[in-house]
Amino acid sequence: MRAEATATGPGKIAARLAHRLGGSLDDRRHLDALLLLIRSSGDERIDELRRDVLRSLSEKLAPDGTDDALLRAQIVLATAVGISLLKAALGLEPIASAGEDDLREPLEDATRALIG
Repeated sequence: MRAEATATGPGKIAARLAHRLGGSLDDRRHLDALLLLIRSSGDERIDELRRDVLRSLSEKLAPDGTDDALLRAQIVLATAVGISLLKAALGLEPIASAGEDDLREPLEDATRALIG
């Protein structure tokens, strides 16, 4: 999938991710939601729902649905989950205090390289 083939493009995807990931640690809703998507529940039905959500997000980032496009979209999602982990769970600096403006450009670079 390339930027021209999507309604959103890597810049808008990166901006949305930066907005959600760059919020205050006092408002951890978005970070915690991403972390919950990777935490195993021990209940296969719940784990399947979690996989379905991640698969659906991948498909939205890769509407042509090829294996390569889905892989690239899943790497973008893995980047967002990794940022959440480093910010919320580990408090690793400088990413822990990085705000929306700090994250936007690096996320756009990564997103553009993968799906742009």
